[in-house]
Amino acid sequence: MLGSRHTGSILGYSGWNTPGNKIGIALGMGQARYALLVTETDAAALSSAVNAHGSLLFKRFLKDYYYKRLAIGEIREYSRAHSLYVNVAAIADQNMLLFNSPEDYSHLQALLRERMQTHTATLGGTNAFLIGSPEPACSIRQISGAAWSFAEYSSAALHYHDPGYIWGRAFEITLKPSLTLHKKRKN
Repeated sequence: MLGSRHTGSILGYSGWNTPGNKIGIALGMGQARYALLVTETDAAALSSAVNAHGSLLFKRFLKDYYYKRLAIGEIREYSRAHSLYVNVAAIADQNMLLFNSPEDYSHLQALLRERMQTHTATLGGTNAFLIGSPEPACSIRQISGAAWSFAEYSSAALHYHDPGYIWGRAFEITLKPSLTLHKKRKN
């Protein structure tokens, strides 16, 4: 999906956890976005919503693919290798605050933040988003009958101190990337 210039125009995506969670999150995201697009007429609300939707879509790929598929393995490996207790080393990443030293937990936070900065830049350069490209990818902005307005992804940022572990465990992280989209063209 990240190889397609059309991925940025999908209404919902999730690759998180179980099939039920994936389907539920993607359908809920898509349905909420579609309902707004076909009912909202206020230009300011639509402009604000396109940035929110673009940020959420980007976040889903950043979290569900780049973290869950790539970064989490390195984090789990470090946490388990540096566990304070031998008998729980295999599950140390399930409670890093308890099973790792404060210094190792700080290292794990820094590792998360560094990897997510790198992955944010990488994701922004994929064909799905093409941030900074002369031929940027587009995201659906508004549906009005048969007419669709598009907006291009123009910037993506993730504050360095933004990503964090929920409950001190590797399984789930928080992150809030901020994207800016600008109206591009009509079809």
